[in-house]
Amino acid sequence: MGRKSTLKISGLVLIALILLASSSVLAQQQVRVFINGIDLTTEMKPYLVNNSVMVSARAFAKTLGAEIKWFAAIKTLQLNKANTLIKLMENNPFIQINDQTIRSNNTLVLKNGQAFLPLQEVAGGFGYLFQRSGNSVYIIKPESLVEEVSWQRGGQQLVIKMNKISPYRISSSADSKQIILEIDKTALAEDFKDNISNRNFYLRIEEVANLARLRLIINGKYKIPFQRDYGIEEDNNNLVINFLPGIKEIEWIDDRLEIRANGEFQKPEVFLLHNPRRMVIDIADLMLKNFDLILPENDWIKDIRVSQFKYDPVILRVVLELHPERYLELEPDSPAKSLIIKAGAITQLDDLAYYNRKVVFSTDHPIVPDIFTLENPERLVINLLNTVRGKNCPDLLKIDEELVRGIRSSRFNDETVRIVVDLNKYSGYDWRRKQLADGRYQHIIALENEIERFQLLDKEIRTDLNIAFSAVTDYEIKKLASPDRLVIDLKGMVNNIAESNLPAPAGLVKDLRMSQLSHDPPVTRLVLEMDGYFNYQLYSVNPGKEIGLSLERGYLSERGETIIIDPGHGGFDPGAIGFTGLQEKEINLTVAKKVRDLLTEAGYDVVLTREDDIFISLKERVDLANQINGRLFISIHANAAHDRYSEGTETYFAPAKMNNSGLLADLIQQELLAALKRVDRGVKKRDLYVIKYTNMAAVLLELAFVSNPHEETLLESDLFREKAALAIFKGIERYIKETE
Repeated sequence: MGRKSTLKISGLVLIALILLASSSVLAQQQVRVFINGIDLTTEMKPYLVNNSVMVSARAFAKTLGAEIKWFAAIKTLQLNKANTLIKLMENNPFIQINDQTIRSNNTLVLKNGQAFLPLQEVAGGFGYLFQRSGNSVYIIKPESLVEEVSWQRGGQQLVIKMNKISPYRISSSADSKQIILEIDKTALAEDFKDNISNRNFYLRIEEVANLARLRLIINGKYKIPFQRDYGIEEDNNNLVINFLPGIKEIEWIDDRLEIRANGEFQKPEVFLLHNPRRMVIDIADLMLKNFDLILPENDWIKDIRVSQFKYDPVILRVVLELHPERYLELEPDSPAKSLIIKAGAITQLDDLAYYNRKVVFSTDHPIVPDIFTLENPERLVINLLNTVRGKNCPDLLKIDEELVRGIRSSRFNDETVRIVVDLNKYSGYDWRRKQLADGRYQHIIALENEIERFQLLDKEIRTDLNIAFSAVTDYEIKKLASPDRLVIDLKGMVNNIAESNLPAPAGLVKDLRMSQLSHDPPVTRLVLEMDGYFNYQLYSVNPGKEIGLSLERGYLSERGETIIIDPGHGGFDPGAIGFTGLQEKEINLTVAKKVRDLLTEAGYDVVLTREDDIFISLKERVDLANQINGRLFISIHANAAHDRYSEGTETYFAPAKMNNSGLLADLIQQELLAALKRVDRGVKKRDLYVIKYTNMAAVLLELAFVSNPHEETLLESDLFREKAALAIFKGIERYIKETE
């Protein structure tokens, strides 16, 4: 009985052990490791200990490109990459990262002759983000850091300060009080500062698992209108989100009312209502925020009410309840961020006329007309507050021309004269006022402008855009990214082209749209969505009345040549280091800049993949070259070998590329040998990343050996670098002449 019981218990223990082992195996099988988006589970051999992930130390070091050393006597593993040195000891929970020591939940483990290390702590030591979703872990190297989020321009712009801009986007949100900005391959800096949260806004930050994506969620107390084509822009390493200005203060002082905002806003629409008598001021593109109201007892205004009257379009409404027989009018010359309404008087309107597409009239007081457009039918409306009609102001001016069919004037209400220009088609306008010799004021409203011709022509090497106008037009052109766009704002222009009549996308332009950005004053916006990275050149046969643009991939050039020069290494990657401490990255950059200067003087367009001592990944270098779609790619390096007597010059090209890379390599190698007088190590074929994956003729140059004491001295010499640069230039010139 006792023996059977013992056997039974032993059987249960055995089953439990089997289940535990199975569970451990299952846990090991379930763990998956992704590094920079690549599934490396097989190589990393991950397993869980205390719910932490352990991985193969050798596989991890190889993936990161870190040097690995094992010191058997003290059972210590050392990983070294660039400026980071990490040490782990078996059965010791402390991990040394450069001069700091951290405590880990796990220690270095030796298992079946292999070393396994705690992934989260070691990856973090090398600056990688560790994110876990279920039994999958993601190790991603952030390409940029967000250091601070702050306001500028009095709260009209939100600035995301970064050490480098990464791909970004504004994501849609169902909440109109919210903007979501997503930035890829980005993390928060350790000393990140939130300097935007206040009584109107607050910031929430999320990290998106497995994507190293930072999500900045800006929540507002009021709705936040946002326009995708101009709401976000780049400023050096900063992202800038443009907000519409908000009301800041309303104050009555010295018989005048001042409405202040934290940014510039548009001219308002003003009208009067009765019972009770009140002035209504509608201000476009101005947002309601917490503001200060200062209204002491006075003889003009009883009360003030403010509301966000509309959100699409954005209109802030200010209602002034007036005392009887008191008149207010707009100050013509209000400051940029203010609107001044001052005590006024009754004004007389005289001499209404029309000629040369201009509506003309005079007043005895320097008033500001309230001008706006209406549709169905098309009309231009001019409201004149506190005004009466005087001489030469007919009820109707009959006009028979292409643009205008008549002008009417009448009393709109007890205190307003309205002039209506009946249009045959929608038109923009421009208002000007000048003082006459008799002290009166003449008002001139010029009717303009419309698009007469819009062409988009795809040519073999470029796409041409041509727009012609009926009158002189002021415009602004902006080049935007993410996605690549060209934005043209046409000022004083109405959108007279239906969407169905826009030219079809062609060439580099994959989509285009036109919209009325604002009505008062009229601004039409044209947006061209581009098929990848581009540049443009502006030309015009008739400046002011015509826009001509030539669109090309990459950079425009007098010769149609774009040459990409790639200084190898940089930043925390010094490349090879000589016996005296000379770093390859410094040699490469200096020679590259000299080559650029020579090519630029000769009339070529040149792009350096880096112009400073910064780290740029191989993929970034390739992506930049392919986006520019250049003709040539030359990567400049200095060689190194374990044998200090290795010497000479060699040039590489990728064997599978059928685009004259071999010819380019031969010609540059010949010129380098003639100039530098070094040993000829030959032109070689090798699938090096930057020359294999670039879409143009590409070579990689090894000028000399920084590991050779004599050649290190040469590489340090400015004369040697100048000779190398001139030789590279001559080789490029020969190649271009032979392939034209």
